[in-house]
Amino acid sequence: MLLNEHEEMKRRSKELLEFYHQKARGWEPDEVADLTEAAALDWLFSLTETLDIWREKVDGVMTDGEVILGYANLGILLEGWLTLYLTVYLEDFRKDAKKNLPSQLTLERLIQFIRKNVWKDGEEKQQWIAWMDGIRKKRNAVHAFQYRDIGTNKELKADIEKYDKFIVDQMSAPLYKNGDFITDYAE
Repeated sequence: MLLNEHEEMKRRSKELLEFYHQKARGWEPDEVADLTEAAALDWLFSLTETLDIWREKVDGVMTDGEVILGYANLGILLEGWLTLYLTVYLEDFRKDAKKNLPSQLTLERLIQFIRKNVWKDGEEKQQWIAWMDGIRKKRNAVHAFQYRDIGTNKELKADIEKYDKFIVDQMSAPLYKNGDFITDYAE
């Protein structure tokens, strides 16, 4: 387990989610601040802490239900972060989107939008897209009347560790300088 990266992901998640939920007004356009203040971003952090349940269990025996719930947890977080990311860049989103708000998109549509309009180039970005789509597919195993591959404990462990990296390297990186949260564009 990459505990340091996990702790860094939790720290950054807490800072960013609290900032956008409570302090974005005056830093972001009013519409973005309205949307992030109204969102249940505190739930996203609670769900981030819930990943620890699966982190503790992945090296032992897990039922199929626990693996499904672990992926449901990851999928909810992924959808929340992609929605937040596109909400922060709302003006850019609206230039390319058919919908008015990122929150109107499903996880599948969020990933498709990111693939087509945000991360069009680069092998690394395409690997992230493939990873996100894999999480989406396994998360959808909550629908019991359509069989889906739910993965294994080992895959869930690797995906949780990759999620930590995703938050640190992709979702929060533009807002951090030397490990510190930037709250002033001039910095």
